[in-house]
Amino acid sequence: MTILKLNSLLFKKILNRFQIIFILSFLFAGCKLANKVESKNYEPKPNSNFDFGYVQNKSLQTKDPKTGLEIKSSPHIMVDQFGYRPQDSKVVVIADPQQGFNANAQYQPGKVFELRRWQDHQVVDKAEPQQWEQGKVQASSGDRGWWVDFSEFKTPGQYYVYDTKTKQRSHAFLIDQDVYANVLKAAVRVFYYNRSNFAKEPPYAD
Repeated sequence: MTILKLNSLLFKKILNRFQIIFILSFLFAGCKLANKVESKNYEPKPNSNFDFGYVQNKSLQTKDPKTGLEIKSSPHIMVDQFGYRPQDSKVVVIADPQQGFNANAQYQPGKVFELRRWQDHQVVDKAEPQQWEQGKVQASSGDRGWWVDFSEFKTPGQYYVYDTKTKQRSHAFLIDQDVYANVLKAAVRVFYYNRSNFAKEPPYAD
């Protein structure tokens, strides 16, 4: 009986060591991959009016080339803040709050949404919003919802979605094959930044 217990304990120790080795190997491989990624420079040039979807604390605006009026970004028109790869689905979600803290900020979308190029506001595609569950309120969010599908459009670039009725837009986003490059780099760096009693210095903590 004692021998069986010892064998069992030995087996558990070996298994735990294999698990540790596997985890360390995975992290090491991830770090090497992140360093190899040739991420594209998506930062705008000085004085550029391009905004990124993850910037939430600024009043982001652009001008309609037809009217010259400012087009405000709307929190009701939601895109993927990381962007989309050309071959992937590109679904925009529209929310109309009905319950909860933002119930007084209701939103009725128009019948046509335009996909516009950010640099010159050129319309490159159009689509109609599809209502979720015939207008039912989704229980966990308290919102009515629509989705707009631009999956057929595959040209890389910087874009935003524009509601032709409300004259409001989404945040800007990217269509590019490498949209997840910087996301991978940031995710792997979490392990580095979480190390204790260790100075985080450039170029690894830039």
